[in-house]
Amino acid sequence: NCTALETIDISSIVNIEYYAFKGCTSLKHINIDTVETVGWEAFMNSAISGTYNLKYLRTVGDAPFRNTKISSFIAPNLSALTERCFNECSELKRVEFINVESMGSRVFLSASSLEEVLLPKVKAVTVYCFQYCTSLKTVELGDVESLGVGAFYGCSSFEKDINMPNLASIGSEAFRGSAITSFVAPRVAS
Repeated sequence: NCTALETIDISSIVNIEYYAFKGCTSLKHINIDTVETVGWEAFMNSAISGTYNLKYLRTVGDAPFRNTKISSFIAPNLSALTERCFNECSELKRVEFINVESMGSRVFLSASSLEEVLLPKVKAVTVYCFQYCTSLKTVELGDVESLGVGAFYGCSSFEKDINMPNLASIGSEAFRGSAITSFVAPRVAS
């Protein structure tokens, strides 16, 4: 809750502990290019903004970037997205995680500007993962096997034809309020 802090360069740091910059409402940019680990709620409710391409990032705690002003986030070596990781990031437009295989719940909940998501190795879209991502248009996923409850709930701009040949289970209201035009999932039991 250091509300006067505006800029910081910690470009040689590899580990940012939990709550480190939580509530730093004036902190707009931070150089974290070498970081490998970001702890729980490390930047939650801070004003960090802009594009981040964190090629060394491997691990994050729950809600590390929740309610920030980040517009684009790329982390090619991250293997898991934790619960509420980008929840309420209203300016986030694009994310790219080519090695993420698992996700916690509500990862992008209410990221209302999110348009493009690249998660080619993900096999499970978790509970309320994209709920209220009202600008969501493009989602590239792996061979999805399960969709959690409300996974795409309220994604009113999501107008895709969905074909998920490996989908085995789908939670209630997975696409409620979305604009999908067709849904094919031959393995889902009726």
